[in-house]
Amino acid sequence: GNVSMIPKERYDYYLSKGYDSEDIVGISGLEEYYDDYLKGIKSKYKINKDNSIELIKDEIKGNDLILSLDIDLILKSYEILIDNFKLSKTLANTSFFNQAYIIISKPNTGEILSLVGLEKDTNKDISSLAITTSYTLGSIVKGASHTVGYLNNLIDVGKKIKDSCVKLYNIPMKCSFKSLGYIDDIDALKMSSNYYQFITAIKSVGETYKNNMKLDVSEDNFNTYRNIFKKYGLGSSTYIDYPKETYGLKGDKISADLLLNLSIGQYDTYSPIQIMSYINTIAERGKRYALSFKKQENKLVDEINLDSKYMDRIIKGFYEVVNNGTGRGYSDVKYKPAGKTGTAQNYYDKDVMTINSSYVMFAPYDDPKYSVVVITPNISYYNSVEYIAPINRLISKSITNYLFENY
Repeated sequence: GNVSMIPKERYDYYLSKGYDSEDIVGISGLEEYYDDYLKGIKSKYKINKDNSIELIKDEIKGNDLILSLDIDLILKSYEILIDNFKLSKTLANTSFFNQAYIIISKPNTGEILSLVGLEKDTNKDISSLAITTSYTLGSIVKGASHTVGYLNNLIDVGKKIKDSCVKLYNIPMKCSFKSLGYIDDIDALKMSSNYYQFITAIKSVGETYKNNMKLDVSEDNFNTYRNIFKKYGLGSSTYIDYPKETYGLKGDKISADLLLNLSIGQYDTYSPIQIMSYINTIAERGKRYALSFKKQENKLVDEINLDSKYMDRIIKGFYEVVNNGTGRGYSDVKYKPAGKTGTAQNYYDKDVMTINSSYVMFAPYDDPKYSVVVITPNISYYNSVEYIAPINRLISKSITNYLFENY
């Protein structure tokens, strides 16, 4: 954050709070958010008739603000991003890759240990965009989508179904990234089945899937998902101690196709800091704590009333992701990690379609100490060569190795 003289356009606001026009105030970031906490109270004097000065009230110093941020983790995050930016320039399909984020937190308190965002070509610090900008982030949200299924009795726990494609009337066929064979609810997370989520979303409308069926949906059907997502911090405040925060962009069109997209993280947008709130809530088995840059005791802001047997299955699915599924190689299995990968299509502009890659994790899965979010927007783009540079995986492996080896 920055400090300065009171901006002229805010004179009235600060003077009404007892400031003097020449005071220095926080105008951005933590300096702005904690200005009242830091500033203290001035001493008061009386000028006597003989022009002597008499102290009436002693000053009260402002409070010390002890942050949770760890400088070594921050510097290591910068180093890892810069190294991978250099590497990305040697890889195919990375022409539009322009920024990346690493966030590290303690799930049981919500404390942020490191939050770093960098622009690739300039190494410009864009860390605040992790709080104020949102992205389409894909399958990392499937833990929240499973929660919708469990809470509404839409998932047959442990029942195997054959992964396939969904074909709705007048809508192109929608599939998983490949045929996954027979899967249950844990396998659906492990291998990131889109089909499984599509079937659940169709059930949430009160229908059973049939090939080429017409599916009528309403805003209420979208809210079935969004209301649960918000309890994770997706599409709502994370209560972070920062003066500005985006809630993300909520799609305003209602259609069957878009409901299915919402269930796999391909419709609404979320900020990287909201993703941290989400993975922390899974790590804490449904308890959501406010995120903070200040050292703090945990502050419960929401709770998902999901039976422990279902949360066990989400965590088991996330464990399988990193140990045996789509996230293998993102974090060393010796740390007992659980997490989720995500890819999402993104319109970079009207002529270019790119891919956003993301990874969320916590470890150890049975007693979480730390959580990590890595976001790499526009890591690849669609052309004649189908190739996604492994930058997200390389960043994730490097930062989680450093974190769990040194903390």
